[in-house]
Amino acid sequence: MRPVGFGLVIAVLLGTATGTALAQNAEWASMEFRDLREKSSTDILQTTMWPAEIRSQNDFVEKELKRDLGGRNAWINALVSTFELGDQRLVVSVLTSRQCDNGANHNASGREASVCPLKIALVSGGNVQIAIEDTGCLVEPPEQGAPLANQHDSVQVQFDPARRVVRMRALVGGQWAPRCSREFRVP
Repeated sequence: MRPVGFGLVIAVLLGTATGTALAQNAEWASMEFRDLREKSSTDILQTTMWPAEIRSQNDFVEKELKRDLGGRNAWINALVSTFELGDQRLVVSVLTSRQCDNGANHNASGREASVCPLKIALVSGGNVQIAIEDTGCLVEPPEQGAPLANQHDSVQVQFDPARRVVRMRALVGGQWAPRCSREFRVP
């Protein structure tokens, strides 16, 4: 069972007490973790949202580190969530890259969220428009055998279509990471 934030419990109770329909409150959902090492000509993340960043990572590994990628992409991952918005889809994605701020780098440090490049795109048919470029938190899924406190680590997102607002937060070690609480208004 996932821990529920105290603020979320209060918001739900207040919404119920005041007669506000719960359907009006967007649900928080964990972002999907995607390994982008396998090249794809149909994956929107690789073809439209992050091709320059993936190419840069590939060039770094092949040219600077002198490692053959064997037809694959370099080690690169993303978190992604998709929301329906009328006849469009809203795609929220955070990408691992060398531009990430990975937080503490010491063996005595606990696990932290990385702050990495973020893009929010509006997709309509075959047309993809990047609406927002910023930064957002990235937490990789817990590894098997991770400490109990980290078993539910994730980045969560919600979308309020009426206000066109995307909210993000990250749960790390059973605590909400303050630097990961972000809000973006989609134009």
